[in-house]
Amino acid sequence: MLFVVPDLAPRIELLTGLGAAVDPAGWPVVDPTEATTIAGVWAIGNTTSSAHKVIHAAAAADATAADATAAEAINEDLLHTDLRHRRRVAPAS
Repeated sequence: MLFVVPDLAPRIELLTGLGAAVDPAGWPVVDPTEATTIAGVWAIGNTTSSAHKVIHAAAAADATAADATAAEAINEDLLHTDLRHRRRVAPAS
């Protein structure tokens, strides 16, 4: 039997083009909510680490939880951005 291990490399050209930090292995630097070093930009799922690809079955629940946490953070950021924008353009009373 022969096992072939794929060379896992993130496709992060967009992130690096925006100026996001990457670690020495080439993966985007993210916080626990998977936010990158650029405000308002997240890297979700298998873009954030090779672990998501390597251990699919074992990590499925953790990956789903991490993505849900990231989705909540993204939603909160968008909500606050929308509220700030509405305050700026609201007509004077």
